[in-house]
Amino acid sequence: AIEDMVARRPAARRVVLIMPDQGPGAPPARSTPSSELPLPAWARALHVHGTPPPALVPRLVRVVESLAARLTELVLRGIGLDGAATAAVAAALPNASATLRVLDLNSNRVNDAGAEAVAGVLPTLSDTLRVLDLGANSGIGDRGATAVLRAIPALGQVLRRLNLHGTGMASGACLALAHALPAMAVLEELDVGYRSGMGAAESEAMAVALPEGLRAVTMRGEFGARDPEASARTAALWRGPPAP
Repeated sequence: AIEDMVARRPAARRVVLIMPDQGPGAPPARSTPSSELPLPAWARALHVHGTPPPALVPRLVRVVESLAARLTELVLRGIGLDGAATAAVAAALPNASATLRVLDLNSNRVNDAGAEAVAGVLPTLSDTLRVLDLGANSGIGDRGATAVLRAIPALGQVLRRLNLHGTGMASGACLALAHALPAMAVLEELDVGYRSGMGAAESEAMAVALPEGLRAVTMRGEFGARDPEASARTAALWRGPPAP
């Protein structure tokens, strides 16, 4: 039962659900199950890790819907969210517009439709969202990544960390990111992974647009020998900011 998978951490106002069938890379259980749903009034953050039975995912989505108005952190990692479930979660997020600081849907089965649903609600989180993590969702292609990146300028005054590593963003999304970066006034960490199909022009456009405040950049491309001069120039730009 889901009631047997809840670990309470009152000091952090956080509820952590560790699914018994842990997927690769999922964090180890650290807490003793004790609580039951509906979640207690003190809960402000929901972290779910692991691989639940498929029938449990809709129940988790309903929990998110019921909690949204008070959530500060929503972490649903590796639980098998598909496009439809992601859209259902996204539909609840406008209710968290005054509170949500972290949205982490890493390592799921989010597709382009799910990414577009998330993109559609990002402007409602423009006062609060500091972390957006859609990494390790190979179902997100260039279309979905482009939609997200076209929406993130709305978060320009608050977003500090963006992760799209392990998605299928290609030239369209790379150019959308280049256009978005100048608006990201407080962005500190950017991870879009290794872009094997990205050309030198897209990479150079992004490198030039990097905000000065970035502390950590994970972005590499395979440029080939079509334009050695542009490739060398781009590689120099992507050496990233100096270590602190």
